[in-house]
Amino acid sequence: MTKSDDLPGWKKSPLRLDVRTPAKAAREGLSGARIVAEVPLGLLCSGIAHLPGGAILALHDDSGVCEVRPGEKPRLLFDIDDGEGIAADPAGRHVYVVEERKRRVRKLEVRRDGKDRLALRDTGEDRRLPKLKASDNTGWEGLAFLPAKRIGGKHDHLACVHEGSPRRIGVYVLPDLDEGLTLKLPKTAKEALPDLSDVALEPATGHLFVVSDRSRTIVEFAFSHGKGAASGLIGNVKLEALAVIPLPLSKRRKPEALAFDGAGRLWVGLDEEDDTREDGEALVLELTRPRPTGRAGKSGRRQSASP
Repeated sequence: MTKSDDLPGWKKSPLRLDVRTPAKAAREGLSGARIVAEVPLGLLCSGIAHLPGGAILALHDDSGVCEVRPGEKPRLLFDIDDGEGIAADPAGRHVYVVEERKRRVRKLEVRRDGKDRLALRDTGEDRRLPKLKASDNTGWEGLAFLPAKRIGGKHDHLACVHEGSPRRIGVYVLPDLDEGLTLKLPKTAKEALPDLSDVALEPATGHLFVVSDRSRTIVEFAFSHGKGAASGLIGNVKLEALAVIPLPLSKRRKPEALAFDGAGRLWVGLDEEDDTREDGEALVLELTRPRPTGRAGKSGRRQSASP
């Protein structure tokens, strides 16, 4: 896997972050995190997604979905207004974009154009998210694709965050998005997340990471199943906060986008408070976890603790 300092346009930023554990967390979350680089995107983004092979998509809330390459001008792939969240499936066949005011989720096919460049095609398979009480600018914002084999159960889901009034994390069944769960924040995360800007799934663990642009803080969540709950995202399911990561950003810099790349690094796309800049960047976070614990098995190897 390519190291961050080998990629052109990346600015080294080995800044260690303070990772906090909420009181009474039943499971272990992150043990550490550090910013390993700042990547110029060429635009201020409200969403970010990675495709297999390394292509990076960034969503600008006024213009649409762009392909971004460090050091190059962003290339517009799909014109969309009011786009606030973007997610790609693991195979890189489809991209989903949510429009905040209309509650509409657009499904776009990933393809190549006549010049063998990355392109997006509207499939016409639009769906709408549930209407929750909210003002015009505090509705559905971020998206994450949840593969069935990663989260348990038979169906792929989309995780969606509702910015405020109320703050909710929705987990809805694809393709129709008319079944699923609308989850409240646990008390241990409410202060850290005064609003919800985006969500990302960590493929290695199945944990959700949610960011607030107001507090400039990321929280790691795991799905917690109550007694008698079935496997998968049905039954008595709640969110458990495992780790809190405050970001050392000025009030002008707003973390609006989250996505994991193929190397397991967490990208944090930045917007600006006053929107006077046209360019922007993403922070790249390297995450570390406690070493697995447990008693040794017959082979003498240590058994990993349950996630």
